[in-house]
Amino acid sequence: MYEEIEENFARNIKRVKNLHSLYDTSKTQGRGRKSVQDTDVLRASVVLLHATLDNFLRGLIRIMLPNSEESALNSIPLAGSEKGGRPEKFYLGALVRHKGKTIEKLLQESVFEYLEQISFNDTTEIMSRLKNIGITYSDDGLDYLPAIDTMIKRRHNIVHQADANRDTQRGSYHAQSINKGMVNGWIEKTEKFAKKVIEIARSV
Repeated sequence: MYEEIEENFARNIKRVKNLHSLYDTSKTQGRGRKSVQDTDVLRASVVLLHATLDNFLRGLIRIMLPNSEESALNSIPLAGSEKGGRPEKFYLGALVRHKGKTIEKLLQESVFEYLEQISFNDTTEIMSRLKNIGITYSDDGLDYLPAIDTMIKRRHNIVHQADANRDTQRGSYHAQSINKGMVNGWIEKTEKFAKKVIEIARSV
């Protein structure tokens, strides 16, 4: 059941690593501080890394949520409901469009539609959504979550602010500093986190 999720994650992580490695071939020769243009490939790899984590979590929730307890499903709106509508409220007539479907099929469709609308903006939200599907993750002694949280915040700044540097001192670049080691650490921690989460999911 989890093989497809693992395969997708491995394939996407490979794409991230390939993009990350392009920095060595595209950067300006010589030592010293690299230009913003040189490091933009690293910024792109951060965006793809977050998308890879997002895709992994959605896949896991897609599998586990339809089979979760009633309390976990209570936050999911009925498929086809008005966007932003309250999950606990729908008119009986809303079921007309679902005639002929099994309850299992309707649950799956509702979960799939719900997943298209959510995002993972920090590790607190990630932990909450994992707990909702019965996965209790502990980061004790692992220290994956702080790195992932930093990566998500950086991705947000890259996507929404073009990685703007708020340091206006003379000699500062217009984009925040980023380096290969920094991004490599985020990739490594994200990869290990996903592996640990899958191990827990298999045991639930």
